[in-house]
Parts: sequence; structure tokens; C-alpha cells
Amino acid sequence: IFAVINTLFSSNSASNGNGGSISITGRYSFDKAKMPLVSVSDTVFNNNSAKQNGGAMHIKGYQSSTYHYNINTSFYSLSFTNNSAGLQGGGIYMFDAKTDGTSLTFSANYAGTKGGGMYLKSGHDTSSYLRNCKFVQNHAPEGGYAMTIDSLKLTLAQSIVQANYGSPTDAFSKVGGAISVLNLKSMVIAK
Repeated sequence: IFAVINTLFSSNSASNGNGGSISITGRYSFDKAKMPLVSVSDTVFNNNSAKQNGGAMHIKGYQSSTYHYNINTSFYSLSFTNNSAGLQGGGIYMFDAKTDGTSLTFSANYAGTKGGGMYLKSGHDTSSYLRNCKFVQNHAPEGGYAMTIDSLKLTLAQSIVQANYGSPTDAFSKVGGAISVLNLKSMVIAK
């Protein structure tokens, strides 16, 4: 278990890599029950940056040509403000991570390509659930101004997605607005 409780991450930088404040990569385990749990609650991420993915946080499960294992994540009452990533996921970038998130706020984050606030991707069948979240004034020039969802199942409930924006530079980059869904598995937006 990796747990963070009631912490401030401010002005941290991954100048050559991923995750300006936190970067976690899973490893292979014969026992799926031993895959790590990442729990973060009552925490603030301000003004963090990464040269690549995940301005504040980067979480990646284990994958090889034959195995995929998710990292399970539990997020509660988090704030991501003014974080930036050179590529994807201005606030958070997650690949092969099953997410259960409640009361997350993404405000004024920037990604150099997609997923201004959050970028969620899966190499196999992964389901995530976000409730009572706010995505406000995040920016990504190639779409998914608030978030990009790639190849996973997501339920977004009782949330606000408002005033997120982009600046498309070519026809290909005009993919999605506030939410960009690539390789759709399933997405439910509920009140």
C-alpha cells in the first residue's frame, strides 16, 4: 500500500520524466492480489510539472506482451491546480490503473497534447468510477481539454465539467472538446 493523507505537493518538477510530485510504476506479480493499492486523500497538488506525462501524478500498472496488471487507486478529496505536463495528463496520467475517485477538483491544469486535467488509458479491460468531481478551466491543445479517456470503461457521476478549452493546430487535433474518448469501451455520464 502506498498512502498519502493530508499533504501539500507544490512546485515540484520531473524535468526529464513523468509525475511532477508522484510517479508509481507497477511490477509483475504471480498473485494479482499483491498488486499495489495507491490511496491518496485530503491532498493538494499545486504548480507541479513533468516533462512527459502526469504534471502532478503518474501511475502505471504492469504490462508486457502477455500480462497486464492494474494498480488499484483510491482518491478522495484532492485538488489539482496549475499543474502541467509536456505530453498528456496535466493533473494526472494513469495507464492500467483502476480508479475510484470522489471529490476531485481539477482547475487550470495544462497538458501539451491531450487530457488537460486527467488522462486515463488502459491496455486491457479496466473500469474506473469518478463521482462529485470538478473540471474547470483546464487546457489541452489536441482535445480532451478536461480529460481524455482511452480504451477503458468510465462512469462519471454528479460532476461538473465547465469552461475547459483548447487551441487545435490542425484537423487531426480537433478530437473531442471537454471530454475526448478514444477507442470507446464504455462511458456513462450520470446525474
